Amino acid sequence: MIKNNKYLLIILISLILPIVSANGLTLINQTSFDVNKTFNINKNITFQLKNEEPVIFKNINFEENTYIAMNKIDNLSSGSTINVTATIISDSDFSGTVKLKGFYESQLGSQNLTHFINVSYTNGLTKCDFSITKGDSINWNNLINISTGDIKLMNAETLQEVTTISYGTNYSQIFETPISFPYYFSRYGFRFTDICTITVLDTSGLINDPNLDALITLDIEVEYEVTDMELTVLTTNYSMTPSQTKEDILSVKNIGSNIAKNIKLSGEWILFSTNNFDLDPGESKNIGYTIVPNILLTNETNKTHLKNISIEGNFLTLEKNISIFIHYMNLGNSSEISASLKELMENYAEIIKAYCNDYPDEEVCSKLIEKIIIGEGLNETGGLSLDFVKGFIDFIDQWTLQNNRNKENQLNMSSKIDMIVNSSNSTNNEVISIKEDVKGTTSGLYLFIILVIGLGVLIPLYFVVEHFKVKKEQELVGKYY
Repeated sequence: MIKNNKYLLIILISLILPIVSANGLTLINQTSFDVNKTFNINKNITFQLKNEEPVIFKNINFEENTYIAMNKIDNLSSGSTINVTATIISDSDFSGTVKLKGFYESQLGSQNLTHFINVSYTNGLTKCDFSITKGDSINWNNLINISTGDIKLMNAETLQEVTTISYGTNYSQIFETPISFPYYFSRYGFRFTDICTITVLDTSGLINDPNLDALITLDIEVEYEVTDMELTVLTTNYSMTPSQTKEDILSVKNIGSNIAKNIKLSGEWILFSTNNFDLDPGESKNIGYTIVPNILLTNETNKTHLKNISIEGNFLTLEKNISIFIHYMNLGNSSEISASLKELMENYAEIIKAYCNDYPDEEVCSKLIEKIIIGEGLNETGGLSLDFVKGFIDFIDQWTLQNNRNKENQLNMSSKIDMIVNSSNSTNNEVISIKEDVKGTTSGLYLFIILVIGLGVLIPLYFVVEHFKVKKEQELVGKYY
């Protein structure tokens, strides 16, 4: 019995193992290729492709692209490996990845599952790229712990807002059709998460799951047959103030026998009207350029600056030197801020300055300023890094909270003042009422005193009159009797 159980366990492990270790379509041994090819001449590469899924992949081919092509593979059974020859067709430089897609038959059926994704500044999204089945739903939960922490769910393909998820709430969406949904979250118009893709698979039929696609990395450099170029600069000496600009014209000519491709002009302080263009043999082109001095300090004025104009391409690099004399001007001690950061902070500069001046010990202030000073706000391509955007959003949140607190304090103070004023008015009315009561009481007291005095006089007078009246009547009776 134990022996039978042992064999049963081995069989179960052998069945489960391929599922656990499944990786879809996989390139064996080599996954990246550095390719140097000549313009207009294609070049082949070879690689091995293995099916590591317990399904048969069909219609295997590269996603639509202009860099690499191959013949479609109709079938690749589970566990099989095949040698593939692909052709590099790009006539321009390219560095990136291309997907090799495969399709398989599936009878998944509706599962109606709910997949939960938490959203926060610290961890971003708890799940990023993954697949679900038609009829499943996604529940995004806003974990940003701030009362103004509304976040926007954005469609990364259309750049349209899907919905706004308020602080402490969640949003659920059912996916009824097979689609690919790329998305991200933003605040204050800035993306603070990675761009993630949810793939909705059909419940039956021929299915492609992007998570099972193979990825091939290409670094293609296109070379062109060498030609000869001529560079003519009409003026080589300039004199100007730091605030001036100068416009002029130069000429480039292809004096060789081959096409000149991707001609690139460069020069410090110089902006060109045209760049990255081609010239056929014998063709020439006049190009306008503008000199814009990048002078920030006083000690950079009253001197001559040597600059050069150069052109590069499938020819020997050519250079022309020009001299620019900058007249004296007192510029103080300004410092340079990168254009992208300056543009980002343009609408918030005064807010940041005022806030950090009032609250210099705020951690968010020191972090943001430190990132700006040491240049951490920029990523490798010169764009804004997610860390900096998060820091900037964090700053706006803190500023908003403080601003709301100030408004609330002002409202409370105003309310207290109104209460004091109302209380003062009430007290004043009570004083007036008391005065009127006192005034009324005083008048009544005077009347009472007068009445008492009047009665004190009239009552004795009454008895005196009655006394004399009785006495007179007695005298009359005595007189007649």
